[in-house]
This record gives sequence, C-alpha cells and structure tokens, in this order.
Amino acid sequence: MFKHLIVGIDFPFEEDTFIEEIATLQPLIGLEELTLAHVTLNPNEIPEIQAELDKHASVIKGRLGLKAADAQALSGLPTEELNRLTSRKDAQGIALLFHHHSKTYEFFLGSVALDMARSTRHPLFFLNQQPDPSSGALMLASDGSLAAKAAEKLFAQLKPLAKKAMIINVPSDKDEPEHQQAVQKLKATFSEDAAVEILSGEGDPAKAIVQASNSKKADLLILGKRGQNPLKQLMFGSTAEQICRQIHRPVLIVPPELGD
Repeated sequence: MFKHLIVGIDFPFEEDTFIEEIATLQPLIGLEELTLAHVTLNPNEIPEIQAELDKHASVIKGRLGLKAADAQALSGLPTEELNRLTSRKDAQGIALLFHHHSKTYEFFLGSVALDMARSTRHPLFFLNQQPDPSSGALMLASDGSLAAKAAEKLFAQLKPLAKKAMIINVPSDKDEPEHQQAVQKLKATFSEDAAVEILSGEGDPAKAIVQASNSKKADLLILGKRGQNPLKQLMFGSTAEQICRQIHRPVLIVPPELGD
C-alpha cells in the first residue's frame, strides 16, 4: 500500500492536471497523504518556493480528501534530496510528473527521472495523464525473472484494491531452463486466481507491454527493475526505459530490494 507519497514537482505546476492524475491512482494504491517537494540549486529561492508549495498542498488536500498534505522546498541534487526526504518522512514511494507534451520532457527523462529510476531504493511512480476514463485496472509486466519478484509481490498486495488485475508476460530471447521455469512458476502462482487475467505477448517486449496496457486501459502498469550496482542499473535503460518513453499511462517502477 502507498499511504504516503513524496511528489517531486517542477514549475510551472499544473495543479488541476496533477489532481486529475493522482485521483485516478488514489483508490488503486490506498493513498492517504502526500508531500509536495521541489529541489532547487539556489538556497535563496527556498522561502518563495516553500510558500508556493504550501498553497498547492492545501488545495490538493481539500480536493482529494486526503488525511494530510504538506510541502518541502529543498536545495541540492534532486535524486539525493528526494530519496532522503522519502526516508525521513517514512513514505512508501516517490512520484514524478511525467508529461510527454512538455518542452523539457526529453531533458527530464534523460536526467532526473532516469537518475531516480536507476538509483532509488524506493518505489517510483511516473505520473502520466490518462487517455481514458479510470477503469480501476492494474497491470503487472513480468518476465518471471528474479528482478521481477518484488514487482510481483507488490502487485499481489495492490490487487485487492483493483477492479481488474492483469499480468502481461513477454518471453525474452533466453532459452535457459531456469528462465522457462521462472515463467511457468509465475503463471502457476497467479493462474489459479480467478481475479487475475494472464496475458501473453510476442515480439519486442516494450511495444507489446505498451500495446497491452492501452488495449486493457490499465490505470497503472507495474514494472520491476534491476539491481543497484552500475552494470545492473544500465538494464533499466532497455525495456523499462523504452516503455516509459512510449507509454501515456502511470507507471510504477519497483526496485528489487522490496522483495528481500
């Protein structure tokens, strides 16, 4: 469950759009509290930014009916400060606004967002504006690998909150017996659950997953990511990064540490 999220925002902040996006996820993840955060490189800007964030937090709390909403203006490097704030607040995850129409989209994707995805040990939401009305649908993309175990575990926890729950499995090019056994175990774990629909995809994994999430109108797509060492971090830059570049739906990246 994600009762408390840290939301990293930039300016200009599209308050109405954000409220619309987070309202879709609110019942699906059990959200009760959020903290708006903005990180600046100039400490002198903090008082002005804090005042602006406080105004937004007050409005958002009322419109979403949250138990609590506060704000924090920070100075430093975004990735480090957002991770520290999440730990300090004992929040369950971090959310970043992720709008494809933004002029800074490519820059943001290549810097803050990917840095966060590669380094954070906290679940990371990429918020996208939904192209469809909320369906209450939750989708997990998994290849049955060890790296996906934490995502599978979180999917099982959130599943009772969803109106529909689905798993999309796209086989990789690997033919090792261990990989095939992992895929079969994944299917066996959830296939007996009548509330979970098992889907299979073919071809390019990123394209197949994006297409499935669109056709099923998923409100949230859950992905696992690789480990923390530099070589494994680069693995995020393949399938998961391609999905984030192509998709126009909220995505949740789950680090493997949550499965420990």
